[in-house]
Amino acid sequence: MKDTSLPAKWAMGLIGVYFVIYLLGYGVFFYIGTLAYSDTDLYFRLMNKSDAIERVILVSSFVCYFSCGIFFAIWTYRTHANFKAFSERVFQDYESSTAAICYFIPLVNLYLPYKIVTENWDNFQHIITRTTGIKGKDNPFILPWWLFFILASLIERIGSRFMDNANDMDLLVFALIVLSIRLVAGILAVIMIKRFMQTERQVVELMSAPKEGSTAYESLIVV
Repeated sequence: MKDTSLPAKWAMGLIGVYFVIYLLGYGVFFYIGTLAYSDTDLYFRLMNKSDAIERVILVSSFVCYFSCGIFFAIWTYRTHANFKAFSERVFQDYESSTAAICYFIPLVNLYLPYKIVTENWDNFQHIITRTTGIKGKDNPFILPWWLFFILASLIERIGSRFMDNANDMDLLVFALIVLSIRLVAGILAVIMIKRFMQTERQVVELMSAPKEGSTAYESLIVV
């Protein structure tokens, strides 16, 4: 079986780093703004460097965001591929390679990642039901995660076309709205991944000791 915990942990960690970068950036510019009333010399010196500071924030956040997407795709791919290691019939409408590259294909990435992640979860529940007779449970975080992720992307793309002539305050409000939606999506993604990791560990243990009364069997009741 392919290890899914490493890319999952990297994806969750990079989600956190991404938001820390942005929050630090807003903190820096907020601090610069307060200097306009207390230390005008320092204020103007820092304002002269504001473009450089902004570039550092944007480049850092983009690298972090893209890297997170790569690890998320690897996690999805490995989870999908691991079902071949189970001696149970599962339903897979897509190849494991598709599970990895669908995040980076325009238009396809608006729907297929959600479909494959849902398929992965359903397959875990299918194995649980067939092995124990316990009805599989839904993961209530998958759909909200994807809706918030798509919403943030759409608002960012549509809004950027109307923000060319906007003032600084409008730009700040727009950026905060997008960041807030991304923050919700990020939190939901972390919770969703944690539930996946917990369920996968239990399924692996269950497949090795699928007897009623075992630790794995009992723990599945509270998944």
